[in-house]
Amino acid sequence: QLALKDFVRGLRLADHPDTRVGVVTFSSVANTLCKLTNEAGRVIACLGHFTANGGTAIDRGLVEGQKVLTAGRAAVVSPARIREFMVLVSDADASIPCVYADAAAANLRSQGIIVLTVALGADAVCLGGLALGPAWSYHTKDDLARLQGLFGGITTAFADPQRPMLAIRLKSGGR
Repeated sequence: QLALKDFVRGLRLADHPDTRVGVVTFSSVANTLCKLTNEAGRVIACLGHFTANGGTAIDRGLVEGQKVLTAGRAAVVSPARIREFMVLVSDADASIPCVYADAAAANLRSQGIIVLTVALGADAVCLGGLALGPAWSYHTKDDLARLQGLFGGITTAFADPQRPMLAIRLKSGGR
């Protein structure tokens, strides 16, 4: 939560009025905690309202995230100019089959939504396959300093509309 809150602060939403962030949580079900908003304080408050709750219904989280993005598009005058990103953070539970999440991620990609994944823990196989590509998938331990560095790099990349790919080196030999 601390790294995600720092990530939102790093987006400097007040300086970027067209940037909006929403928060979706998932366990065995998915819930929208925040619809798209440009209010950093609101997003940070939403991030404080989730806990690890068992279950890893990634597919449901992706579908719920898609609903949030779709609803947000309706309020935009020129939706053709929108760059949409979904940052999926999960513990990458190895016991969860990826087939439904793969289908949900493929649907997002077909709509031009860039899926970036951050796997916390030992197994990143499923999450790695959900991302736009290998350069958009990250695997790290639940270490605050490393997560803050990762999210800081993602924030920098999001701020540059000309940057075609995102590549952050976590450590030698890591992704």
